[in-house]
Amino acid sequence: MKVKEDLMSKKIIILITLIISILTINNLYSLNLLEKPINLIATQEDYKVRLTWQLSKIDNNISGFEVFRGESEKNLNSIGRTFKDQLYFLDYNIYLDKTYYYMVKSYDKDGNYSEPSNIISIKIIDNKPPELQILEPTDNNYYTKDEKLTLLIGVKDNMSGLNSLLVNGVKINKCGCSTFTETYTLVEGKNEFLIEAEDYKGNKSSLTLIVFLDKTPPKLNVNLPVNSYDENLKVKGKIIDDGVGLKIGYLNNIELMVDKNGNFETYLLLKEGENELKFKLIDKLNNEKEEIYKVKYIKRTILKLQIGNKTIYINDTPKEIDVSPIIVEGRTLIPIRWVAEPLGAEVGWDGNEKKVTVTLKDTTIELWIGKSIARVNGVDTPIDPTNPKVVPMIISGRTMLPVRFVVENLGCKVDWDQDTKIVTITYPKD
Repeated sequence: MKVKEDLMSKKIIILITLIISILTINNLYSLNLLEKPINLIATQEDYKVRLTWQLSKIDNNISGFEVFRGESEKNLNSIGRTFKDQLYFLDYNIYLDKTYYYMVKSYDKDGNYSEPSNIISIKIIDNKPPELQILEPTDNNYYTKDEKLTLLIGVKDNMSGLNSLLVNGVKINKCGCSTFTETYTLVEGKNEFLIEAEDYKGNKSSLTLIVFLDKTPPKLNVNLPVNSYDENLKVKGKIIDDGVGLKIGYLNNIELMVDKNGNFETYLLLKEGENELKFKLIDKLNNEKEEIYKVKYIKRTILKLQIGNKTIYINDTPKEIDVSPIIVEGRTLIPIRWVAEPLGAEVGWDGNEKKVTVTLKDTTIELWIGKSIARVNGVDTPIDPTNPKVVPMIISGRTMLPVRFVVENLGCKVDWDQDTKIVTITYPKD
């Protein structure tokens, strides 16, 4: 009986040993059959680690991959699995300034594992500056006429966190929010804002905002005469705008044609007497300016007469006179009425005194036949200081007066052309 029991025990032991051997062989066979991951790489992406690996060849027996992590090479624990076609893994459960070790194994449907991949390590650091954005204003390098600027800044740092936010060196963050608002008063011209963000690891980012305040209307540079003797006034000038630029310009409600440099040129038809020139300038921010100038149009009369010629020209219009101009004692004499009346003067004759009176506006000239002294506004005045023989005369029954003396005292300009013997009288003179 005892022999039978010993024999049975030996059989059982042999059977168990055989089963264990078969299982061990199967496990070793499965392990050797599964392709192990190779080229394991760890990359930090913000506050996560991306693991990637490869297979040297396709293995249809693989059901997936299992990722192991630890804070030392000798103590690696499973932190998750991926599908067989997913050769990457994202580890979000990490902490700054820690070093992590990773390893990956492939496994089959029966739970058999391949040999481990290479072990890699990575230290979690913060080398990324804060994300910085100007939310308001939405434009940059722009013009405005609003003196107040509201600056809205968005900032984010998911690693070590935001330490400071500065605008032109002044700290503005007052809480742990992700947006910060501050209001600034702009000055005329260029305003520059340097925005700087720094995290607790010393990483920095910066942005620059440039805003131009333009509340100054365009400037007008124009040179206009006080008096004009031409009814077609040439108006030439330049409009200057150092800010956003000219939008439009008007002269007496008529748009000016302005070139890219601000120059313009136009003509304005004047009425006799005082004329108002009203300029209106508007820039692209609707800053507006008006300037008013006064120009007096004086209608000019030009007379031309020639010695020995009975045709006189009044503003280039010919007119026949009954007595032609003559020269006596080197001076031109003519019946003064032909000259005085086109100028708007009045001529009077006193037969008792043999006196001629010529009046134009505030000027009165009295001359006596045969006398070298006349009277201008009550003041005795020599007709010709160098030649007392130049006097009014009666020739062939007509009273002849020295033209130059009379018209110059009436405010005229006198020109003499020796070659053509033409006298040109311009009233009023420049």
